[in-house]
Amino acid sequence: MKRKIGIIGANAQVGASVAYYLGQYSNVSVTCFTRSEFSTFFFDLLNIETMLINLNDETELKFKLKEFDLIVDFSYPSGQLNYIYQTIQNNIKSILSNLQSKTIYLYMSSISAYGGLDDISYRILPRTSYAFLKRVAERSVKKYGKKYGLEVYIFRLGQVHGFLQSVNASFRTKMVGKKTIAIENKIDEKTNTVFVSTVAEVIVKCAERALEPGLHTLVSNPQWTLNDLYQYYNEYYGYNLHFFFSNKPAKKTVIKSFEVKLWKLLNDCRSLLETFVLIHFPSVSIFAKGKFRENEIRKLKPKIKFTDLNANLLGVPNQKLLDMKSDPKYILETEKRFDEFYHHQLFLARK
Repeated sequence: MKRKIGIIGANAQVGASVAYYLGQYSNVSVTCFTRSEFSTFFFDLLNIETMLINLNDETELKFKLKEFDLIVDFSYPSGQLNYIYQTIQNNIKSILSNLQSKTIYLYMSSISAYGGLDDISYRILPRTSYAFLKRVAERSVKKYGKKYGLEVYIFRLGQVHGFLQSVNASFRTKMVGKKTIAIENKIDEKTNTVFVSTVAEVIVKCAERALEPGLHTLVSNPQWTLNDLYQYYNEYYGYNLHFFFSNKPAKKTVIKSFEVKLWKLLNDCRSLLETFVLIHFPSVSIFAKGKFRENEIRKLKPKIKFTDLNANLLGVPNQKLLDMKSDPKYILETEKRFDEFYHHQLFLARK
């Protein structure tokens, strides 16, 4: 019997890609919940069922979610910080309170929730507003999952790659036409990346109850090194690039003047101030953001540095990683197969 999987926030880039990959599994059926009919073209092209949903209408939620074995939530509201803070909690409560007891709920968080700026180490005070909000969401999932007696999963997603992801296009743009690229970091530095095919694989395992509920970090296991990642794109796009690694951690810029030192301090504290102070003063927050951006453009000058193909958090998570098929050769074959099928569907749609 097929397991029914519903995806909330399917109009987001990762949610839409995951739906496409899940649609290739014979043992699951996928329905994508969207906010408007304008978001359904991609799913119609791939014959994936869609359904409009209003997270503020509990009667509608109870009716539309009752038949599903697993609900995957990629949703993330937009707006000012204080609005997002409250809306995330309200949406999670609204969804969980209207699920059947048999339904599994899976919330897609982010490794940003660890709280660091450029590594995966845990910070008691998160360094960004996004990390703070993801922790708020995680606490809400645990709270309401327990209250309503539901099995809940929380996945801290690594930087998501896949042929439909913008990060792939970013790599391609920065690599095209070059012969050598210098990377200011160690060749064997561990990345926290994951591919959409792996995310889909793990979702199916959750639907089959093959994984323990709770909080998990979802990155490739074994973790890819920087060299693995860059060589993957080298082969995927058929380039013949040579990567030069500095074989030492990225150097930090030396700040000389007092003015720049002060500006850097304020810049480093910006997210903390916004997260823990300005969240309570919405009008002040909007004004402060505008002034910050004005000064940033006016005062900061571009610096020559090593190529940064695409930023991602480095290091090893403190949680045990899930076992999965994620070696570069397997991922390359999988991505090529899904890429070819997708473009075949586009070709048929044009005829």
